[in-house]
Amino acid sequence: MSNLETSTSTTNTSRPLPLRHQLRFTLSVTVVILVVVSIAVVTAFTLVQLRTQSVQQTFRQLESVVQLKQNQLQRWLESTDTALHLALADSERYNRIVEILSATETMQSEQDMLNTELSYVVDRQTPEQTSETRIFTDLFVYNTDGHVLIASDPVQLDKVVNIQPYFDASLLGEFIQPPFYEVGSGALTMFTTLPITNTEGQLVGVIAARLNINVLVNIMTERAGLGDSGETILVSTESNYFLTPSRFEGYPLLRAYTSDGIDRALNGQNGFGVYQTYRNPPENVLGVYRWIPELSAALLAEITETEAQALFVQTSTLIIALVLISVMIAAGIGLYAAVRITHPIIALTQVASRIAGGDLTQRVQSKERNEIGLLATAFNQMAEAVEYRDKVQIAKLVELNQSLEERLVDVQIAREQAERSDKVKSAFLASMSHELRTPLNAIINFTRYVAKGSLGSINQRQAETLGEVVDSSKHLLNLINDVLDMSKIEAGSLTLFVEDNITLQPIVDTVISTGKTLVAAKPIVISSNIEDNLPVIRGDRQRILQVLLNVMSNACKFTEEGFIQLKAYHVNGEVIFAIEDSGPGIALEDQPAVFEAFKQTNTGLRQGGGTGLGMPISKSLAEAHGGRLWLESEIGKGATFYIAFPIKSEALTPSLVA
Repeated sequence: MSNLETSTSTTNTSRPLPLRHQLRFTLSVTVVILVVVSIAVVTAFTLVQLRTQSVQQTFRQLESVVQLKQNQLQRWLESTDTALHLALADSERYNRIVEILSATETMQSEQDMLNTELSYVVDRQTPEQTSETRIFTDLFVYNTDGHVLIASDPVQLDKVVNIQPYFDASLLGEFIQPPFYEVGSGALTMFTTLPITNTEGQLVGVIAARLNINVLVNIMTERAGLGDSGETILVSTESNYFLTPSRFEGYPLLRAYTSDGIDRALNGQNGFGVYQTYRNPPENVLGVYRWIPELSAALLAEITETEAQALFVQTSTLIIALVLISVMIAAGIGLYAAVRITHPIIALTQVASRIAGGDLTQRVQSKERNEIGLLATAFNQMAEAVEYRDKVQIAKLVELNQSLEERLVDVQIAREQAERSDKVKSAFLASMSHELRTPLNAIINFTRYVAKGSLGSINQRQAETLGEVVDSSKHLLNLINDVLDMSKIEAGSLTLFVEDNITLQPIVDTVISTGKTLVAAKPIVISSNIEDNLPVIRGDRQRILQVLLNVMSNACKFTEEGFIQLKAYHVNGEVIFAIEDSGPGIALEDQPAVFEAFKQTNTGLRQGGGTGLGMPISKSLAEAHGGRLWLESEIGKGATFYIAFPIKSEALTPSLVA
């Protein structure tokens, strides 16, 4: 049976693993995932920053354009005010105008002369001025009743302007009438006015200047570096009409236009944002808007989001292309690295399989200078130690056989040699158990690490498989620990970490809690009956817990229903624990086998399985404390295990002395 198991194990180890279970595949996928995730995060962050910077840069440019236009409009309005004051700067002319406004009779000749002078003021141009750039288109003077008495344009003479929107405000002081569309002509016009007073400071009339709207149009239609889709517009509070033409065809002045930017600016707000333009079909634009109180109008600078983000889109495309290339390079590097890492591991696995098959001469050939190289060296050393010890054991057995054949009279000597050989075997087994625990712990920890997804996401089936690996490894580790403890006990090398004043209640609580976990799926009630004020004792805290857990686990394993009770009391200098269960019980003839290593009762083999080391180890640990372990049981009536620990055994010396 043993040979069959060894052969099967060797065959399974040598069988090639599916690709998805191979370490090189896992490493390659992990590297690619890590690289892709890292690059994706960095790329996403970079693209967000680039887009944010692009939008902010566009808004800064639009803000500069709006500020430029606002400054130009302000300078234009200041120049109109200055020009109007200059028209009245000649004191003689001013007095003549006051005389006509104050006269009760018509002074036709004087009026004609002033009409000519005002016409001259309007027409007087410097060489660089044209009809498109002159400040005024005409000047006229009216009295407080609104009758026009003097005008640069004869058409304005004798008109009455007291119903014009600027009239009432012009009588109160200097005034600029915001642009408006005149009734009848529908022409956009704008006036600036200046009051005229006599020597006593009484208002006698007003001089008004019609501003040249072409200057306003020229200011607003200048491109200012806004690209193919950018524009600046002025929108009046008068029915949301345009004050200057749109740079796009099909949008007449006398039509209402609306957008979020227009509406906010006409409500007196200054700001910026992304919103849909007034044009059809609607398109998102980046816009900066301001309220211009002097013109009672909204000033906007806009550019389409598509054009504003064109450079960002080109940059994003280039970055994504570079990311894809980087991922492909990372995949190649990951595969190369995985092959380099797994190749020596595969070689190590193959050699281990041959050694498991009985060929102890096999060794690992590795030139690696990293942890894998150290692992190969340690493995070779372990194989050499196993081979050497195997040869030593064989040589001793041969020598012993020869000695038995040649000298039957030396049976006692041979027996002593056999006992020494058994101690060597126990020492070897203890050493090998220690050598196995270290890599087994590493297997458990690394498997948990992978199962948590620390090396990359895993699916449910992989998680379940890794969980089975951890559970199996824990079972194997517990078995190794039991073998190691038993080996130390047999070799006489068991060492206790002795403490004084050990409180037993926390230990009892741990045992009860563990027991309830073990029988969670069974109809079993676990209870305790602990004597009040149990004394503190001297001993090894972990070994006392190990003994009680072994006995409690044994009761949980063999009890299918009913109860398990833990009692604790002290008597005659000892603390006695009694763990009673309602299990199947143990026949009297089987009870000695309970405390023998690697032996089990027939009931234990049918129900529990295991190695048969728990109770022998527990009995030895109890005796190492100067105590004892025994049982009382009958078939069909359950079993009670008793563990006695001396309160203060003189045979034990505390490991740490304060």
